[in-house]
Amino acid sequence: MGGKQVKPESNHGQLIKRNHGRTLPSCGRAFWGLTPGNNKPKTRKDQMSSTINTIDVGQFQNCVFFSLTVRKPGVRCKVKDFAALETYLEQLHAENGNDETSEPAVELPKGFKGNGGGAVKVTKRILLPRKPTKEDPRPDPYEAACTFLNETKEKLTGRFGRALPSKIKEGLFVVRKELVQEFEDELRASLEKLSAEYLPAVKGDYVFSKERARGTPVKQGGLGPLYREADYPTADDFCGCFGLEWQWLALGVPEDLPAALRAEAAEKLERQFTEAAEEVKLALREAFADLIDHATEKLKPAAPGEKQAVFRDSMIGNIAQFCQVFESRNLMNDTDLASLVGQAKQLLTGLNPDRLRKYANVRQETQEKFEAIKAQLDAMITVKKGRKFNLSED
Repeated sequence: MGGKQVKPESNHGQLIKRNHGRTLPSCGRAFWGLTPGNNKPKTRKDQMSSTINTIDVGQFQNCVFFSLTVRKPGVRCKVKDFAALETYLEQLHAENGNDETSEPAVELPKGFKGNGGGAVKVTKRILLPRKPTKEDPRPDPYEAACTFLNETKEKLTGRFGRALPSKIKEGLFVVRKELVQEFEDELRASLEKLSAEYLPAVKGDYVFSKERARGTPVKQGGLGPLYREADYPTADDFCGCFGLEWQWLALGVPEDLPAALRAEAAEKLERQFTEAAEEVKLALREAFADLIDHATEKLKPAAPGEKQAVFRDSMIGNIAQFCQVFESRNLMNDTDLASLVGQAKQLLTGLNPDRLRKYANVRQETQEKFEAIKAQLDAMITVKKGRKFNLSED
């Protein structure tokens, strides 16, 4: 079995570079440490912004910046043998007694009409997932490991996560300092669970997943003539590319810059923080407003001759979850929003979706109170064309 290196997939953009030039490790490791950064905007145009004086930038002093990347081995590679591709396509489109088809292993570019002389990129899926059955309902091990890692990130940085997007760079989040150890413990526990529960299953199924890709008919998702043993790394190398990478960052200006340049750089960084602080505050308000808007709309009395709008339990559950994690996410100490969240939390006390569906008076009273919260939120949210600062180096 070959030892080809697999390029890990990342679920967000470029890696953040440190001011001493090293990048984050490429796969399968945890990495952390409070580190000063010197990530500068790319161009002079990028450096320009209007100063906003409505936010206390000092709120960032109680926070640290955080990046989290999910690592997983890719399961697609480029098709290099276009003669084999032609044979594959003939088998894929051939008519036979059993025309039952699954998702093809090959992904053709739009408008592909031939081999393109090798100039067109065509990719193939080199592993074929195991389908759950009645006898064995377990999910495919590779897909289960990927889902676990994605859910770990979602829990920390997603819709109801305790980390908020920084609005400074995509993939960079803001976390309260007192939550750092809590994040550390959860991430390290996730890595331990990955190693103990998920990777043994991935490794055990790896050879079978290869065999499924090799032996399954083309119409059912197999590779057929496109199977190449050289496309596959060892099972250990494959599993070694699963992981989580995270980093704690403190952004600042290097002390050893000339005085005039340091002052200019500090002023630019201050402007970036000011705008980022406003957008972090605004983003939390808008997230809450979306939930309240949805509930207000769904609970409106039906017009004559129309049915009452249907809503899911999650409509109330999502508002409750937002209220539950709000304190840890209120990084800018938004007292106005905190007051409205408190009102919503009190409104939800003793309330459940079934009561809203069963009793029209409860539904109407709840809708009116949500409507009042919505009106205050609308007045608090200023529509503004924001922009993101790109602090990555060329």
